[in-house]
Amino acid sequence: MLAACVEVPSNSLASSARGRAMAAERSERERHERELALLRQTEGQIEAEIAQAKLSTARAAAALRTVQAEMGLQLAALRQAEQELAVARARGQQIEAELVPLRALEAQLQQQQQLRDAAAARLAQGTAEIDAASAQVAQIEAALLARLTALQQKLIASKQFTEALAGIEKALADAIGAVAPPAAAPVAPAAPAAGAAPAVK
Repeated sequence: MLAACVEVPSNSLASSARGRAMAAERSERERHERELALLRQTEGQIEAEIAQAKLSTARAAAALRTVQAEMGLQLAALRQAEQELAVARARGQQIEAELVPLRALEAQLQQQQQLRDAAAARLAQGTAEIDAASAQVAQIEAALLARLTALQQKLIASKQFTEALAGIEKALADAIGAVAPPAAAPVAPAAPAAGAAPAVK
């Protein structure tokens, strides 16, 4: 009878200890499950941000290619205008050279009105050609200046696009580096409560 009375409390303490251990283990498992769910949610958000960053990078690269293509066209047009300007200047120099003997002839033929009138007419014609050439040169120079200004603006925009693209690529690399989660530490088995009796087999 005395042995039976002693055995009952011992079994109750063991059952209580097992219950607490099981509750602690269940609580720890639920905590790990919540952490795992949160980690998966965070990983999904990071993957979405990476996808958006890749899309932004692709768009920026396409815009940069468009700007570069436009710059190529502008440069080609600028070279063509420079060639036209060189031709116009050469023509002006040629006309100026042609006017030298005409002016000398005008000085020599001051006493001969008819010849002087003819030379004056030729001089007026040459002067008109110079004015026309000068006007053409001024027009071409103004167009070149406008194109050069536009090209400088394009170059500035291209530099900004390149810097933005580099920033996006760096942010993308940082995001990819942050995706890998740290390794989880192994869960140690719960220790029995202090003073608890060993389980009865």
